[in-house]
Amino acid sequence: MSAIEGRRKNVILAVLEKLANTLDVSVDELYDDILMSRIKNNLGWVIFLALSLIPIVFWYLLKPINARFISLTTSLTSLGQITALVGMTMFSLTLILSARLKFLENYFGGLNRVYVTHHIFGSIAFILLLFHPLILAGNSFKFQ
Repeated sequence: MSAIEGRRKNVILAVLEKLANTLDVSVDELYDDILMSRIKNNLGWVIFLALSLIPIVFWYLLKPINARFISLTTSLTSLGQITALVGMTMFSLTLILSARLKFLENYFGGLNRVYVTHHIFGSIAFILLLFHPLILAGNSFKFQ
């Protein structure tokens, strides 16, 4: 650990101790509360990323993976299918994020962070859906 990291850790501990004394709680309780709130505020990201990847699981179960990546043509087709599945799922999830549902605010840490997630998911979905036809068009080229 470098000297800067050590000083930073000491400053954080000192601030936590002052805050714990002010609130009349132990440092461990305060640390647990902060840690749990950070986990809860990022839980929305984890859930929505997991929901985005569920179609890949179904795609994987439909056909053996070694049959999907035999040649360059089948590999490009499979990659195009993956980008379409994940892109459409993420696009669908952005509609849910933009609905201003109150319970989502608890999992993202406020409405502003829900909208930031909406923006990021929408951008990723757009890029994936943009690359889908480009990857599939790569099949029409004759590679040697």
